[in-house]
Amino acid sequence: MEVIMKKFKIVLMLGVMLIMVSTLSSCASKPKEFSSNGITVTLTNKFKYGNDENAQVLLLTSKIGFMGNGEYKTSVGVSDNQLEHYTQKVLNVSGKTADIMNYDEDGVTFCYAYYTATAQNITFKYMLITKEGTSKYYTMNFWSKESEFDEYKDQFLEWAKTIKVE
Repeated sequence: MEVIMKKFKIVLMLGVMLIMVSTLSSCASKPKEFSSNGITVTLTNKFKYGNDENAQVLLLTSKIGFMGNGEYKTSVGVSDNQLEHYTQKVLNVSGKTADIMNYDEDGVTFCYAYYTATAQNITFKYMLITKEGTSKYYTMNFWSKESEFDEYKDQFLEWAKTIKVE
């Protein structure tokens, strides 16, 4: 009888462990594609759509965000149609200075820069991303509190690589 009880306890413990592992893995975030207003990006299922009259696309979690806008090339005043010049113009209009970097690998091309801004006495750090579409330039940002930015910086770059624009 004792041998049967020991075997039962072992099987029961294994069952409980399997249930715990499957429960924990179901809580993990999973990739999720979002598409709106000419911008498609793969983030995680922790993001939810938000509303802001200044953003054509707004996606939020409790700690980080993504927003994007597109504007027609004919309306931006970049005569040479160079993405880096458009990126510089976006920074200038925002009153920001930053080093502009170019990403161009595996058929994915965009410019990006990092800058900070303070809102309601909280300093945020942003990753600005610009991409060129068929008829529009797109300006997008990932952000978090400045004190937490390094925790997300590499992930922001990976997510930026998934962005597609019309």
